[in-house]
Amino acid sequence: MATARKHPARSEPLLTVDDITKWGIRGTAAGPSSDEPVNEATVARVVAWIEAHCEPLPHIRRSLRPRRGPVSSYGWKHAAESPQGGLGSYVSNGEFIVAALRAGYRAVQAQPGSPNAFFNMCLRPVRPTAARPPAPGVPGPYDRPQAVQVRPTRDGQARVYSLAGHPATAVLRPPR
Repeated sequence: MATARKHPARSEPLLTVDDITKWGIRGTAAGPSSDEPVNEATVARVVAWIEAHCEPLPHIRRSLRPRRGPVSSYGWKHAAESPQGGLGSYVSNGEFIVAALRAGYRAVQAQPGSPNAFFNMCLRPVRPTAARPPAPGVPGPYDRPQAVQVRPTRDGQARVYSLAGHPATAVLRPPR
């Protein structure tokens, strides 16, 4: 590798942008052309996605059981590509690694000979927004149709449950 910086807790060198090609880490057998450059427009879009959805960790994640997002660059690229919350278009492994480095994250090679990298990043937790009543005439969150299940109660009424199993606030009377 082209860098002399070392990971503080291990003897592995940290990756730099110069170590990356479009398909992953330079020198690994990944992709049709091992020296193909990354697409800078895609990298810029991925940097914006990373800044919106990720946060730094003090250490580089190596766990095989992900708890807060993917672990390797290959998993992260799929999260960034996803139509649900991602960019909705193709991102190469190397483009994701370069974007993470430019966003200020540290990276090391996942395994010797692997085109993938591990990062010191995790998904930013989704924090609920403060509930406030909707303005008059504006539909609120409870006005949206939701998937529910109706169960009869012992007293002949029906209770409405959401699919998650939490009782809804409304109790419906059976039709007469």
